[in-house]
Amino acid sequence: MGLLLTNTALMMQYARSARAYRCPADNYNDPTTGERVRSYSMNGVLGGNTVTVKGAAPGGAAFFGPPSPPGTGMGAMKPTDLNSPGPANIFVILDEHPDSLNDAIFAFNPGATPGSETWRDLPASTHNRGGSFSFADGHSELHRWLDGRTIQPVTYKHWAVDIFPGGYNVQVSADYEWLNTRMPYR
Repeated sequence: MGLLLTNTALMMQYARSARAYRCPADNYNDPTTGERVRSYSMNGVLGGNTVTVKGAAPGGAAFFGPPSPPGTGMGAMKPTDLNSPGPANIFVILDEHPDSLNDAIFAFNPGATPGSETWRDLPASTHNRGGSFSFADGHSELHRWLDGRTIQPVTYKHWAVDIFPGGYNVQVSADYEWLNTRMPYR
């Protein structure tokens, strides 16, 4: 799997070692195959249309992703798409919970209103009850989760299939809202 990452990943020219895709704090191995190759996922709205928008962005603006206004359902595709809320406030990569890590993207529904907040994928909490994030301006930070429901034990079961099919509805969550404010919109 590590060879597949370094031979086919678009980031290969920048990160040639498969180890670059795994957080040093991730000490969870796959019970069937051994050491996991990666811990990180990319914001699902960057470069594609893999997220479902649940509501409006600040000031009634439109988030990237469907069902945005017709013809605008694609993800953020170019640097100018990151003007709101600005590159310093848009997360690009995060470490994802080991049970939630199922593909290369972090699926999140921007615009969910309090009462309907549902984690599709779950961020990791391997950094003292927090997760690591890199942002579009190049800086990174650790964010400590405030809502205990964001901090889930590793069970080695598939998050979206075995644990929470259809997502983990947390109703209202400060952590969900924190992530929501770090999604690009137009």
